[in-house]
Amino acid sequence: MNLKQYRFVTEYLKWGDPAHAYKLAYNCKSNNYRSMESAANRLLNNPEIATAIEEAEARLRSEVEQEVKQRITAELLTVQRKREILARIAEGNVYIEQQYKGKDCKTCTQMVKPSINQMLKAIDLDSRLAGDYPTPKQMTVVHTVQPSAHKPEKQEAETSIVSNTPSQHITHAGLRKLLSKPIGRQKEILRE
Repeated sequence: MNLKQYRFVTEYLKWGDPAHAYKLAYNCKSNNYRSMESAANRLLNNPEIATAIEEAEARLRSEVEQEVKQRITAELLTVQRKREILARIAEGNVYIEQQYKGKDCKTCTQMVKPSINQMLKAIDLDSRLAGDYPTPKQMTVVHTVQPSAHKPEKQEAETSIVSNTPSQHITHAGLRKLLSKPIGRQKEILRE
C-alpha cells in the first residue's frame, strides 16, 4: 500500500464514509460525489486495503470491549460488598437521607434510620443473594394425613408431594388455607 492508501484507510476508519475518506486522502478538488464514491469503492475492493480495514476494526473493537469490560467490573459492586451493605441496612446501622418540605417552603434534609419495611426488604434481598430461597422447580408442598379414626386398619400416614409449576407462588397464608382442604381438593387447586 502506498501513503495515500494508508491515509484513505485512516480517514475511512475515522469518518466511516468512503467518499469523504477518499476526498481527504487524495485531496480532491472536485465535488462530484459519484466519482469520489466510485474511486473509494475501487479502493475498498483492493484486498490489501480491505484487510487493513478489517484488522484495524477488529483491533479497535477488542480495545473498546476491554475498556468497557474494565469499566463494568470497576463500577459494579461484588456480591460480598452488596451483602455487607444489605446487612448494615438490615441491622439498622445506616442512616438514609430523607428530604421534606419545611417552613417557608424550604427543602430540608434529615438523616433517618431505615424503617422496619426497609430492613425486611434488605433481609429478603440478602437471602436471595445468598441463594437461600429455592427456585420454583425445587419448591414442593408436603402434606401428611393422619389415619382417620373410623379406619383403624390403616395405621400408616399417607404423604403426598405435589410439585409447583414455575409460575405458582404460595404464601404462608395461602399454604395454611391449602392444607386445611382435603388432599383431592389440594391437588385440584394446585393444578389450576
